[in-house]
Amino acid sequence: MHYFASLIYAWTAVGIGWIIFDLITAPKAWLNFTSWVWTLQTIFFLIYSIILKDEFGPWHRFLDNIFLPILFACEWATAVSVVYMMVAHAEMLENAIDSYGLALANIGSFIVHYLTLAMLIIYMNKPPHNKIPQFYSLSIAPTQEYAFAHLQFLIICVYVIFYSYVLVQEPATHYGIPNTSNSEAEIGMIFTGIIGVLVFQNLPSNSAW
Repeated sequence: MHYFASLIYAWTAVGIGWIIFDLITAPKAWLNFTSWVWTLQTIFFLIYSIILKDEFGPWHRFLDNIFLPILFACEWATAVSVVYMMVAHAEMLENAIDSYGLALANIGSFIVHYLTLAMLIIYMNKPPHNKIPQFYSLSIAPTQEYAFAHLQFLIICVYVIFYSYVLVQEPATHYGIPNTSNSEAEIGMIFTGIIGVLVFQNLPSNSAW
């Protein structure tokens, strides 16, 4: 538990530091969906680090039952989208390689796009004695209708987040993705985000869903 808590505190500090750095040096970075997701994850771990000792309180249930699957879906969509951008030779990624070199650009991309997802997976597999009971582990088992309603709620939340982003941004143009229209990129982002909820639902640690 001590090492896990230290990791969470350190990662939260990194997240806050990165946000401050971006606000000062690269305010245009907030046009990137990655910055939106990075901020969501930092808020998630900040809340968790504050309530770390209150293992079974309502905030933990909120984090694990609502915030976590939504955040995972956003991280999943980001990771999948970056793979597509790499295959399509998106201008933004090509410019990063030209500016910083292949190795440094890939390291930076891994940190902001994939290490964040890895941290969520680490959180989901935290030490057993600190495992937070999910809604389906409560004394009164929820009905299938309740579980389905919960899933619908998560999908709607993810849809709203992605749709909010595409309302203010034209992703294909912004990221410089060739042979892809903005509508195709928008539909792809929303669809991939919703798939992320279903992926989270079917992970081994969530088999009771």
